[in-house]
Amino acid sequence: MIKIPLLLTVMTFHPIHVAAGNSLPAQATVSRADSDRVTGFLRVLASAWTPASAQGPYDPHRAGPWDTEKLLSFFARGGVTFHDINGDTTWHLTSPRLRGELGRRLGSAFDMLIHLGYIYTQPHPQYSQLSFVKNPAGVVVQVGAWYQVTFVRERGILHVAKVDYTELEGE
Repeated sequence: MIKIPLLLTVMTFHPIHVAAGNSLPAQATVSRADSDRVTGFLRVLASAWTPASAQGPYDPHRAGPWDTEKLLSFFARGGVTFHDINGDTTWHLTSPRLRGELGRRLGSAFDMLIHLGYIYTQPHPQYSQLSFVKNPAGVVVQVGAWYQVTFVRERGILHVAKVDYTELEGE
């Protein structure tokens, strides 16, 4: 059983340690329900990757399917904003457009999300260590040095509103 303090101030952990049943650090920022919601989202993304397909360099063609309907339930009603630090590109997809990309498994948002799932499966802290910071609107989660995911509270439940790719390529 995973033990997570009910009230947290800054929480950093690696998913492998939690999966092994280890306790999380005593200091944290989010409730157990919020932490479960965040890790639930990341686990759906990671479900496209088997242990074998996640080995070696990133190749999106090795990714399998995920439960698109379940994944869509994690996104904000107004859609999601995506940002890639490489080229400083920002775009927003409404919920119907996001549904289309995920269903077709094609498009910039799909590419970013399948990569985020791959990064989360990697058993090294620089890739998949999670850091949570609570803010008035919800929670911001840092996934290693690669991604920042912003969750906002809608009807009391966290939903993904923004996904930032923060890893500078070619550096």
